Amino acid sequence: MVRARLGGRHEQFLAALIDEYQDTALPVGSQTLARAPGVRISPASIRAILAELEAEGYLFRRHASAGRVPTDLGYRYYVDRLMSRRPPRPAARAAIDVVAGPTRRQPESLAGTLAHMTRHLTLAVSDDRLFVAGMSNIVRQPEFSKSERLAPIFALLEERAALGSMFPRLSDIGEIAVRIGRENAIEAMWACSLIALRLSSCGADAVGVLGPTRMDYAAVVTALRVLEDRLSGKESPRGSDET
Repeated sequence: MVRARLGGRHEQFLAALIDEYQDTALPVGSQTLARAPGVRISPASIRAILAELEAEGYLFRRHASAGRVPTDLGYRYYVDRLMSRRPPRPAARAAIDVVAGPTRRQPESLAGTLAHMTRHLTLAVSDDRLFVAGMSNIVRQPEFSKSERLAPIFALLEERAALGSMFPRLSDIGEIAVRIGRENAIEAMWACSLIALRLSSCGADAVGVLGPTRMDYAAVVTALRVLEDRLSGKESPRGSDET
């Protein structure tokens, strides 16, 4: 449960810091945020805002001289209140059009397409079977460059039943759930976030995208929304009915 609403500037710089950290995977300092277009307050003022966000639990520093990175709470606030839907890139929409075709709605195809689009590990659940794609995408994430962080995840991937149990219970078609860091029940996944979608008429009951907590939540949620719209017939294939 997210705490009380932050002030406008606090929201602005929390979102800006998360966006920057998603792109770079490096701690973000006030000087970096001060150089962003449209920012008209001093680095000292930004430092004060970041210090308040840190005191409230939305950010943390690995050591005193470093920049700040988001906490699970910071990401939760961002997902619930700050991120906006983005139009998918043309290549991503084309991939969705292909996999959403009536002859391609198979769990393996769905998982593979999402892995290619999102560059994360993806899961598809169908009749209590779990299909996994994009395992190599996990290895490419800087958070998992050290084997001690990667080994528990790979061990979990070999236990399909345990991995399937991570899926949130989604009661409504088209429902999306986001589980961030320690919101996941399994300790091996505390460095990860899972975004899951319950599908309508399709070869899979649900799909999920698993990546580091630094993942681009807006891009992944958008991809899942467009996929569900296509599968449910709410949106036509690109170019078929558009004017």
